[in-house]
Amino acid sequence: MPLKEISIRVVLCMAAVIFVTGCAGYGSLTKITSDIKEIDSSALQGEGRDYTVFSTDTGGYQATMLDPGNDDRTIVAPRWNRSGVCPSLSECIDSLRISSSRNIGLYRVLGPDGLFYGYLLAPRGRVIAKQEGERTLRVYDYPPPPSPP
Repeated sequence: MPLKEISIRVVLCMAAVIFVTGCAGYGSLTKITSDIKEIDSSALQGEGRDYTVFSTDTGGYQATMLDPGNDDRTIVAPRWNRSGVCPSLSECIDSLRISSSRNIGLYRVLGPDGLFYGYLLAPRGRVIAKQEGERTLRVYDYPPPPSPP
Protein backbone atom coordinates (compact mmCIF):
# COMPACT_ATOMS: atom_id res chain seq x y z
CA MET A 1 0.00 0.00 0.00
CA PRO A 2 1.43 3.39 -0.91
CA LEU A 3 2.29 5.77 1.90
CA LYS A 4 -0.20 8.39 0.66
CA GLU A 5 -3.12 5.92 0.87
CA ILE A 6 -2.12 4.87 4.39
CA SER A 7 -1.90 8.53 5.47
CA ILE A 8 -5.37 9.25 4.09
CA ARG A 9 -6.85 6.25 5.92
CA VAL A 10 -5.22 7.26 9.20
CA VAL A 11 -6.53 10.82 8.89
CA LEU A 12 -10.05 9.57 8.08
CA CYS A 13 -10.01 7.18 11.05
CA MET A 14 -8.84 9.94 13.39
CA ALA A 15 -11.56 12.28 12.09
CA ALA A 16 -14.20 9.59 12.66
CA VAL A 17 -13.01 9.00 16.24
CA ILE A 18 -13.00 12.74 16.99
CA PHE A 19 -16.49 13.13 15.50
CA VAL A 20 -17.96 10.21 17.46
CA THR A 21 -16.42 11.19 20.79
CA GLY A 22 -17.24 14.87 20.24
CA CYS A 23 -20.93 14.07 19.69
CA ALA A 24 -21.17 11.69 22.64
CA GLY A 25 -23.06 12.93 25.65
CA TYR A 26 -25.82 14.84 23.87
CA GLY A 27 -29.49 14.33 24.62
CA SER A 28 -32.27 13.85 22.12
CA LEU A 29 -36.00 14.34 21.67
CA THR A 30 -38.59 11.80 20.58
CA LYS A 31 -41.92 13.05 19.29
CA ILE A 32 -45.10 11.86 20.98
CA THR A 33 -47.49 14.06 18.99
CA SER A 34 -47.35 17.17 16.82
CA ASP A 35 -50.52 18.58 18.37
CA ILE A 36 -51.26 18.41 22.11
CA LYS A 37 -54.97 18.71 21.37
CA GLU A 38 -54.78 15.05 20.29
CA ILE A 39 -52.86 13.84 23.35
CA ASP A 40 -53.72 10.55 24.95
CA SER A 41 -52.67 10.53 28.60
CA SER A 42 -51.87 6.81 28.40
CA ALA A 43 -48.84 7.73 26.23
CA LEU A 44 -47.33 9.80 29.03
CA GLN A 45 -44.76 8.77 31.62
CA GLY A 46 -44.90 10.00 35.16
CA GLU A 47 -48.45 11.24 35.50
CA GLY A 48 -49.17 12.48 39.02
CA ARG A 49 -45.72 13.93 39.73
CA ASP A 50 -44.82 17.50 40.57
CA TYR A 51 -43.12 18.96 37.49
CA THR A 52 -40.65 21.84 37.55
CA VAL A 53 -41.70 24.12 34.71
CA PHE A 54 -39.17 25.94 32.51
CA SER A 55 -40.30 28.31 29.77
CA THR A 56 -38.70 30.43 27.08
CA ASP A 57 -39.78 32.67 24.23
CA THR A 58 -37.57 32.97 21.15
CA GLY A 59 -38.81 35.31 18.49
CA GLY A 60 -42.45 34.70 19.36
CA TYR A 61 -42.03 30.92 19.55
CA GLN A 62 -42.69 29.70 23.06
CA ALA A 63 -41.45 26.46 24.51
CA THR A 64 -42.14 24.81 27.86
CA MET A 65 -40.03 22.09 29.42
CA LEU A 66 -41.20 19.90 32.29
CA ASP A 67 -38.83 18.14 34.68
CA PRO A 68 -40.45 15.43 36.84
CA GLY A 69 -39.73 16.24 40.46
CA ASN A 70 -39.55 12.81 42.04
CA ASP A 71 -36.89 11.00 40.05
CA ASP A 72 -33.12 10.96 40.36
CA ARG A 73 -32.49 12.88 37.11
CA THR A 74 -32.42 16.67 36.77
CA ILE A 75 -32.75 19.14 33.94
CA VAL A 76 -30.66 22.29 34.29
CA ALA A 77 -31.70 25.15 31.99
CA PRO A 78 -30.00 28.40 33.03
CA ARG A 79 -31.18 30.36 29.96
CA TRP A 80 -34.81 29.34 30.45
CA ASN A 81 -37.19 30.92 32.97
CA ARG A 82 -38.08 28.68 35.87
CA SER A 83 -41.77 29.42 36.19
CA GLY A 84 -42.96 27.26 39.05
CA VAL A 85 -44.28 23.77 39.64
CA CYS A 86 -47.18 22.02 37.96
CA PRO A 87 -48.89 19.28 39.98
CA SER A 88 -49.52 16.95 37.04
CA LEU A 89 -48.65 16.63 33.39
CA SER A 90 -52.27 16.76 32.25
CA GLU A 91 -52.76 20.09 34.09
CA CYS A 92 -49.68 21.54 32.39
CA ILE A 93 -50.88 20.38 28.99
CA ASP A 94 -54.42 21.67 29.60
CA SER A 95 -53.12 25.15 30.49
CA LEU A 96 -51.05 25.22 27.29
CA ARG A 97 -54.00 24.05 25.18
CA ILE A 98 -55.98 27.04 26.42
CA SER A 99 -53.24 29.67 26.11
CA SER A 100 -51.73 28.80 22.73
CA SER A 101 -53.04 29.53 19.27
CA ARG A 102 -50.31 27.45 17.57
CA ASN A 103 -50.05 23.69 17.30
CA ILE A 104 -47.79 22.55 20.10
CA GLY A 105 -45.96 19.26 19.87
CA LEU A 106 -45.09 17.05 22.81
CA TYR A 107 -41.61 15.48 22.95
CA ARG A 108 -39.81 13.25 25.44
CA VAL A 109 -36.45 14.67 26.52
CA LEU A 110 -33.94 11.82 26.66
CA GLY A 111 -30.35 11.75 27.83
CA PRO A 112 -27.57 10.26 25.71
CA ASP A 113 -28.09 6.96 27.50
CA GLY A 114 -31.78 6.92 26.49
CA LEU A 115 -33.03 7.68 30.02
CA PHE A 116 -36.14 9.85 30.36
CA TYR A 117 -35.50 13.36 31.74
CA GLY A 118 -38.78 15.16 31.06
CA TYR A 119 -40.99 16.68 28.37
CA LEU A 120 -40.73 19.54 25.89
CA LEU A 121 -43.92 21.22 24.68
CA ALA A 122 -43.14 23.39 21.67
CA PRO A 123 -44.06 24.06 18.04
CA ARG A 124 -40.70 22.58 16.99
CA GLY A 125 -38.73 19.75 18.55
CA ARG A 126 -35.31 21.38 18.59
CA VAL A 127 -33.09 21.89 21.63
CA ILE A 128 -29.46 21.23 22.41
CA ALA A 129 -28.96 19.23 25.59
CA LYS A 130 -25.70 17.85 26.96
CA GLN A 131 -25.21 15.50 29.86
CA GLU A 132 -23.27 16.81 32.85
CA GLY A 133 -22.40 14.19 35.42
CA GLU A 134 -24.36 10.99 35.74
CA ARG A 135 -27.89 12.35 36.27
CA THR A 136 -27.94 15.96 35.02
CA LEU A 137 -28.91 17.17 31.55
CA ARG A 138 -28.06 20.80 30.66
CA VAL A 139 -30.46 22.30 28.12
CA TYR A 140 -29.35 25.34 26.17
CA ASP A 141 -31.41 27.86 24.17
CA TYR A 142 -34.51 26.99 22.20
CA PRO A 143 -33.51 28.00 18.66
CA PRO A 144 -35.90 30.16 16.65
CA PRO A 145 -37.15 28.81 13.33
CA PRO A 146 -35.19 29.82 10.25
CA SER A 147 -36.18 33.12 8.67
CA PRO A 148 -38.10 32.89 5.41
CA PRO A 149 -36.07 33.79 2.29
